[in-house]
Order: sequence, then structure tokens, then C-alpha cells
Amino acid sequence: MTGGTGKVDRHGGVGLQIGRQGLKPVEKFLDDQGNRPFLIWYAPMLPHTPHNPPKALLAKYLKLTDSEPVARYWANVEWFDQTCGELLADLQNRGLRDNTIVLYVCDNGWVQDPITANRDAPRSKRTPYEGGVRTPIMISLPGQIKPRMDTEHLASTIDLWPTIASLVGTESPKDLPGINLTDDDAVQRRSAVFGEQYNHDIADVDDPTRSLEHRWVIDGYWKLIAPDNRNLPAARPQLYDLRHDPNEEHDLANSDGERVKELLGKLNAWWKP
Repeated sequence: MTGGTGKVDRHGGVGLQIGRQGLKPVEKFLDDQGNRPFLIWYAPMLPHTPHNPPKALLAKYLKLTDSEPVARYWANVEWFDQTCGELLADLQNRGLRDNTIVLYVCDNGWVQDPITANRDAPRSKRTPYEGGVRTPIMISLPGQIKPRMDTEHLASTIDLWPTIASLVGTESPKDLPGINLTDDDAVQRRSAVFGEQYNHDIADVDDPTRSLEHRWVIDGYWKLIAPDNRNLPAARPQLYDLRHDPNEEHDLANSDGERVKELLGKLNAWWKP
């Protein structure tokens, strides 16, 4: 299921109803499927604005912060969690949970906005920092994947296709990037992941790099952020030791130029626009 909620606009439109007003479109879809295989892509506009959580959830988080906007955002996060639980419960009630691969991913951290940015989210959405790019990836298939948490090794959304292909017993293209996240040896052999960050507004749909602001690489616990000097001419590379500085507060680029050079070489070998 990849749609079916009606006309949408940039920030949801009728699509805002799913999750906020229950999961009836998903339930109907499953009713109509019978015994056929299915794909459900549940991608609601939660916890995105509007931050209009149920009163009980809002009251819960108003006790934890003196900022109502922050409390509303936190409440929307839990609201989203609740709807995910409702979806899993529906699969369980239908007897489908043990034969359904469940993937959980999200696209970025919290928005960097002028009201709360300085205090609450200075390095989140639309930035190359960990608050913007480090998000959870969860995979569940009862009986085949043993539940555990891995906070040591690197993973990326490019791994989803190889992982799904392995779980369902099909091949993925040989030149496709990414690894099977259920293959412990492959996970342990991986040393680096790469990414890029663009300006929010696309400058030219036919030339995406016109909007490129940063590329980044995480190699072990070392992270290099390399600005695109066409768009950020005054910016310089930044180097962080995520093991000892997970909040990226201490830029080590000036004191460890050799490591900057090494990581920049790996970054250019991955992709140099």
C-alpha cells in the first residue's frame, strides 16, 4: 500500500488524516488483500507539523519542559509511536505478524527553525551533523531475526534492499550498494558509510549538485564533514571523534590534518561531484 489517502499538498493535506484519525485505510487494504503478499508503506505526517497531539499526551509532556512547542513535538513523537503499535497489533490480530518483515526508518532529525533551533535542535534537520543524519533503523521478523540492539556498527538506508532480498530469498543486483544487515560478518567488515546534504530548496532539478552543501563520511568513530565550496565558499572541512564527542562540539580538523586528508580521499573515492 503506497497511498490511497486522497489529495495531498506539500505538508500533508488529506494525508494528515492517516495516523491522526486512525488506520482505517491500512485496515481496509489488508481486508482486501486476502491471502496475497502485500507491501504497506506507513509514512504518516507524524511527528511533523501540525503539532496537534491528543490532550492527554500534551499534558504529559508539558510537565517535562517549559516550552509548549517542544512539548507538542515530543507528544507528536509518542503519538506516532502509538500508531505504529496499533499497526503491529492489527498484524498480530490477523495472524500475520510472524510472517511479515517490519522495517522502521526515519528520514532526519528535528527541524532547525528560528524559534527553537538555538536551544533545542541547532544541528538537526537540513544539517550534516549527527542530529540530522543519525536515526534508528529497526528490522523485525519473528523467528528469523533475534532481537538485539547494535549501537557499535554502521548501517544505512541503502542496506534495506539487500537485507529484504536476503530475507525473502531473492538476489539483489551485484553492483547495488549496501549490505545485508542480518549478515553479522558483512556488518562487522564494513568500516565506513557516506552521505550528502542539500539545501532544502532545489536550485535545479536537472542539476542536483547545484543545491549540494556538504558531503560526509563516518569511518569507524571518525567523521569528516566536507563543504561544497561552490555553495559554501567560506566553509572548511570539520573533523569529529564521535566516540568521545558524539555531539560534535570539538572540531579537530586543524589539529589532525593527516586524518582530514585521509578521510577526504575516501569521500572523493565514493563520490566527487
